[in-house]
Amino acid sequence: MLSVAIAVDVPGEMGGAAPIISASCEAAVGAGRCPVARGLGPASVVAWYALVRSDEAAGKRLWVELRDRSATGAVIETRGLVFADVDDVRSRWASVGAVIAAFVAERDSTDRVVPPPPVVRAPAPPLPEAPVSRWGVDLMALGGPALDRGALRWGGSLRGFASLPRAPGVIGTVSLRYAQRAGDLDLAWVSAAAGLGARFGDVAARVNFDVTGELVYERLSIAGRNPQTGHQDSAAENRFGGRLGARAAVRTWAAGLAFVVGADVSALRPGVDITLADVPAGREPAIGYTLAAGVRFTR
Repeated sequence: MLSVAIAVDVPGEMGGAAPIISASCEAAVGAGRCPVARGLGPASVVAWYALVRSDEAAGKRLWVELRDRSATGAVIETRGLVFADVDDVRSRWASVGAVIAAFVAERDSTDRVVPPPPVVRAPAPPLPEAPVSRWGVDLMALGGPALDRGALRWGGSLRGFASLPRAPGVIGTVSLRYAQRAGDLDLAWVSAAAGLGARFGDVAARVNFDVTGELVYERLSIAGRNPQTGHQDSAAENRFGGRLGARAAVRTWAAGLAFVVGADVSALRPGVDITLADVPAGREPAIGYTLAAGVRFTR
């Protein structure tokens, strides 16, 4: 009588599944008709080759392929099985054997009556969980060059970010900044920006990183006083451009709280040349950088 060889290709499976499948199959179609493939000799001939596959070690989702004569033969029929967490491993393999027995019974050329295999009731797959967006806020102090010479500028920034529901590695950002430099020539920078970025590491992980690219609007305000004449004047300039930044966050002992440091480079146009009493006071270049440190709150 025609027989079927049985092989199992499941990650982490150490060889205990094939004998259980074979015994379950032979209980339905007869002894010796469902041998384990690895036990066959080079001269052994089988009519069919049943290959049991899975992409996961738990074996909750299995595919049974019935092939013609060998592991490389043409696929005759395929059957998918889904099991619940409560199903024990032995009963799963026995159910696979019953399915293979059904394949053999359908193709059996003898008059032997094969009892019907038990019905395998595969539970409906669980509904996918609704995607969740993670969001957070960075509150940071920042500093960097003000003009091409002279004192530094200092200030603060507030950035909100949220991961996209179906792409948790992608974040959208919105940020506000204020910085100033005091002296005979008072300078103040106010900016707003929005953009997208990529996160490396889950927001709830101990350490994670993100890189962002943003479109920026900045208003530079200038106020100066000539100490010789007492004359005061002020001006402002609107600037537009982009900003590339990188940040690293380390989670603290408090839930949802992390320390964060970062750096960014901005390219804003136009560059601004500043004079006071017809004397050059400095230039705000088109390209500049800032360093920042602060805290992050996440949900």
